[in-house]
Amino acid sequence: MSIDGNTKINADRLICCGLALLAFAVYWQTRQFDFINLDDNVYVYDNPHIRDGLTITGLKWAFQADLVFQTPNADYWQPVTMISRMLDVSLFRLHPGGHHIMNVLLHALNGVLLFLCLRRLTGRRWPSAWVAAMLMVHPMHVESVAWVTERKDVLSACFWILTVMAYTTYARAPSLGKYALVFLPYALGLMTKPMLVTLPCALLLLDVWPLGRLRPDDLCRREARNSAFRLGAEKLPLLLLGLATAGVTFRAAKATGAIQSAEAITLIQRLGTAAVGYGTFLRNLFWPHGLAVLYPWAPPTPETAAVAAAILAVVTALAIWQRNSRPYLGVGWFWFAGVLFPVIGVVQVGPQSLADRFVYIPYIGLYIMLAWAFDDWVRPKLPRKMVAFIAGIPLILAIPATWHQVSFWRNSETLFRHALDVTEGNQIAHNNLGLPLLEAGHVDKAITHFRAAIAIRTDYPEAHQNLGAALLKKGNIAEAILHLETSIRGKPNVAGPYANLAAAHEQAGDLAKAEEHYRTALGLSHAKGDLSMSLGTILARAGKLAGAEEHLRAALAESTEPHLVLLNLGNVLAQRGRPLEAVDCYRKAAAITRGWVLALQRLAWMLAACPDAAVRQPQEALAIAKRLTAHGGPESPILLDTLAIAYAANGDFEQAVKTEQRAIAATAPGGPSAEGRGFTQRLEMFRNNAAYTDPPVRTPGAEE
Repeated sequence: MSIDGNTKINADRLICCGLALLAFAVYWQTRQFDFINLDDNVYVYDNPHIRDGLTITGLKWAFQADLVFQTPNADYWQPVTMISRMLDVSLFRLHPGGHHIMNVLLHALNGVLLFLCLRRLTGRRWPSAWVAAMLMVHPMHVESVAWVTERKDVLSACFWILTVMAYTTYARAPSLGKYALVFLPYALGLMTKPMLVTLPCALLLLDVWPLGRLRPDDLCRREARNSAFRLGAEKLPLLLLGLATAGVTFRAAKATGAIQSAEAITLIQRLGTAAVGYGTFLRNLFWPHGLAVLYPWAPPTPETAAVAAAILAVVTALAIWQRNSRPYLGVGWFWFAGVLFPVIGVVQVGPQSLADRFVYIPYIGLYIMLAWAFDDWVRPKLPRKMVAFIAGIPLILAIPATWHQVSFWRNSETLFRHALDVTEGNQIAHNNLGLPLLEAGHVDKAITHFRAAIAIRTDYPEAHQNLGAALLKKGNIAEAILHLETSIRGKPNVAGPYANLAAAHEQAGDLAKAEEHYRTALGLSHAKGDLSMSLGTILARAGKLAGAEEHLRAALAESTEPHLVLLNLGNVLAQRGRPLEAVDCYRKAAAITRGWVLALQRLAWMLAACPDAAVRQPQEALAIAKRLTAHGGPESPILLDTLAIAYAANGDFEQAVKTEQRAIAATAPGGPSAEGRGFTQRLEMFRNNAAYTDPPVRTPGAEE
């Protein structure tokens, strides 16, 4: 190999390394970011199929979800994306940093692949490098990389580029085997994100330039028309596969109500939205200001739509006019416009008018236009250093802007605060900002945002549900019930509002209604563990111990809080006259939590006061109770009472009396009285040198 050849290879390698470094330079901060509460919960950390990592059951679900059945954990058929998320969980569990870094790795890989792809297609190194570098650092791509849910963007782009690379090989020396290599990454890409349906059309554009297999001006000749027909026919299998996937996607979106009807949004409004969308994305290419995770849909004004349409017409006319002398303009422009078309708003899907993530692949067309126009018009007229300086200006400006934009994705609170700063009428941002505030204990602030969301959209079930949950924390049960019932009317097939409504009735003391709503929630939910625990607890309070045990045992396999399930199950088993099993539950609960006070207190009590002598272990009970009361903080009446019982069980009535007196003294004013808790009765027993044991439990009857 020549020295010049080695130099070229080394330069390409350095460019590949530089592209990867650019990606990590702006996105490395995401390793410390959290999941966000918009879709990450549905598709990752609360998805029962994803949480277990790679499993045979999970793989079956991934290929079936929204293909043969509807599921709330998949908005459309994307098995490869789902499998990649399962792999993340297997590698990183539910630590968000690992999931974020996988997105960054794929983004960096896309930059390298795009450079190599364009380099091979065109033979031009530096324009190809510039296009790939802009993909790495443009602020409009932050959403696709920093949002864990958007794994489908970066992964599908990887398959898109691999398909183009395979097609380049096929186009230069066609064969059936090489065509199969085109088909494979395309099929995988469609199973990642169905937006790849437009890829066959993009391949036809590449036939015009740079492959030179088709010249539009030659179509007046019969031979050229035959050649064009053959080129179209070779895309037909790809197109049919894409249309089949698009049909599945459309069905899923329609079934979930995501597609807005013609009555809700007229055709004129849709066309206006599309024109303004294209115009907005063109503006954001040069001035990416006010970017947000979600832009609420609003009908465009006729004036704005007309101006946007005029700009589109001018650029389209320019691209057509220059089709022979500068074909890259037409290819880049129609790449952008065509690839973006399915999501531009002619078919309105979801609540957003636009989304930054839509342009991850379409912007490549605009980057190609700019890079090759610069290479064609500017480079020949200026010194090399000046050319490099001018070409580097957009990158230099983009890097800090992108770094800053990435920082808003740190967590749900920072993301939705920023969204509210740069958008208006954003009910989803208000609702999703209220959630982390509620979790952090800022209940009043959360309520303010939930009310703001409802003020923007009165029929917003999620906001009514969250407001109801927040009002419950404030003890405003009546208003909470009203909002939860409103939420149920809006989405009657969702478990969450029923569970919260059950909790509201539980707080109000209406155990029958609480049981009814927990049962409804349980029937609707895919994740049944915590709901089974709640229902079991309600049944225990209602004295339905057999049903309580059944649901608590069912909860053990799925609950996110198994220690609570074990504690409640232990209490039920104790009430059912099975103290040995109860003790085992308390031991397991304490082991899971490494010394949970409540579980240890129940364990010490059972070991000291169980009426069954075979269960009592006074010495162990005393050791546990001493450890629980040796923390040095404020004295707990319950823990002191347990310690006194343990002393008495060991025959040390002097210490039992002293400790029970401390328990009585520690009883808080206004709370349950010492007499009501049995403290005073036990004190008299200890003074009479009598140990305390719980009353015998009756043998459960058949009616239970």
